[in-house]
Amino acid sequence: MIALACCAQTVFAQEITPASKDDLLPGKYPVCTNARKTCIFEDADNSYILNMKKGQLARKRDGKEQYKRNLFGKGDRGKSATLSDTGNVLAVTVSNVTLSRRAFGGGTSPDDLDRSFRIALYNPRSGSRIKDFDLGAFSPQSVSLSADGQLVFTVGDDLERREVKEVRVYNARSGLLVHSFAVTKTKGVELYSNGYAYAGRAWAVAQAVVGEVAIYNSRDPFSIAEYEVSCSAFISTKSLPEQHSIGVLPLVDDVQQEDWVATSGMIEKLKGGGINAVERKNMKELLEEVQLGMSGLFDSKSQISDIGKLLSATHFVFTDAQRHDDNIVAVSRLVHVTTGGIESSCNLICRDCRPQDLFEGVSAVAEHWVGNSAAK
Repeated sequence: MIALACCAQTVFAQEITPASKDDLLPGKYPVCTNARKTCIFEDADNSYILNMKKGQLARKRDGKEQYKRNLFGKGDRGKSATLSDTGNVLAVTVSNVTLSRRAFGGGTSPDDLDRSFRIALYNPRSGSRIKDFDLGAFSPQSVSLSADGQLVFTVGDDLERREVKEVRVYNARSGLLVHSFAVTKTKGVELYSNGYAYAGRAWAVAQAVVGEVAIYNSRDPFSIAEYEVSCSAFISTKSLPEQHSIGVLPLVDDVQQEDWVATSGMIEKLKGGGINAVERKNMKELLEEVQLGMSGLFDSKSQISDIGKLLSATHFVFTDAQRHDDNIVAVSRLVHVTTGGIESSCNLICRDCRPQDLFEGVSAVAEHWVGNSAAK
């Protein structure tokens, strides 16, 4: 299972595999532990100051304080913190240890304590909490984030199973545990932005595309949407006529009927792949001019051909979507104007998908459609 990360089109898998230590990448921002009472993360424009004891986060820009937020509740203590390379996710491991009402006289033993541990994710630019997830009796000692903030790496002790120490990797969006590895001590574990090293060995996030299916998580830190994209064939300038133009029609779904916003994302990615796609504005104006409703649009090959001539298009992209509970299934088809034949198609499955996640999903279809063509 693989995941397309943001920015440089690196391909990540949520599968941790043995690797060389040379494959491990240090994070842009250092991991901060509670050995220091104050953690400071700085980029070109901002400074984020986190008081680990009080749980107070402040942001400064050009020397002026933008905000100051109290992140923790009563009894919370910060144990470690780090910032994603993109600077939009702050991860903090938090412990809460209090004397249990079951405690009875004498010295305090572990059984006299109520203990809870969690990883909390924040947007450092606003100070708002994105989400947190409970670690149960797992006490984390250190934490790191993948470069895009999609995965959380941590090492610590499982207090329910005495003497058990582990490296754990969580999906930062869903909070699901995706990998664990037992170690004999936590001090010797090194956490990186794409894996970890221990006792001379290394494990890293796999960087390989499996078949023609791409699975990745939303880049929106407030979304847990997962996208699965697969295409029957890839689009490239070599597979199209030299003088080609593709008209991208508005996405049609069973709720909104038509979505020009999501369509604009597809046009942008197709053009980024060197494909001559008709501008959204021009498409919309021409379709309105000929008064074509989206219901039953282009029922015959002759209609496709006529509208193709009007737009000077050699191909059209049609996208239909249907909603099933929290999932959206969309199919995009590349249709030849003259023959009406389908030359390629892509399927999108968007899980835990909100309406606003559809723009990114449709954009990903187009990016996958043309981004893999060079290798084919």
